[in-house]
Amino acid sequence: DAVIHTAGLVDLTADTARTYNAHIVATARLIAAARISKRCRFLVGTSSVGAITSPHIADRSQLNLPADFIPPEMEGGRQPLAYPFFCAYSSTKFFSERMMLSANETGEAKCFKTLAIRLPMIFGLQDPMVVSPLFKGQRGRVPDGKGALVQFVYVENAAAMHVHALLALCEEASTIDNTTTISG
Repeated sequence: DAVIHTAGLVDLTADTARTYNAHIVATARLIAAARISKRCRFLVGTSSVGAITSPHIADRSQLNLPADFIPPEMEGGRQPLAYPFFCAYSSTKFFSERMMLSANETGEAKCFKTLAIRLPMIFGLQDPMVVSPLFKGQRGRVPDGKGALVQFVYVENAAAMHVHALLALCEEASTIDNTTTISG
């Protein structure tokens, strides 16, 4: 009935082809499979704050961006390469997020509700990038993104956020279904 899509390649140094396959191709295939099933009605996907922020932007604040924010360089049919993404990870997360959101369908005949959650860096106790190096003395402090503001979310909180988002989609669809049934 639902898919929570958290798969991806978390490697800020990976080449574009690898991240393209891991994020864009995999997301397209997942959406197609969910639709083919004819039973799946909900898709919640993991995106990243890196999809809409960049350390290369200095002329405007990137704090407190609205949930529906799209970089102005990308609006109105402008070329996607006009936005200075931090790396291939960021750009492919942006495009996979757009793909998930554009797959959203509602109406009397169809209901396929989608949602993308823009999360900061996720960490857990076994995290190889943040926690493990701190415990092993390989890092003296949490990485700060070379002077940039870096936020973190604990893995259990990220998982709970996905579940709450799915429940909200289900509740919203239930309301839409009930309204349609009552008015029909």
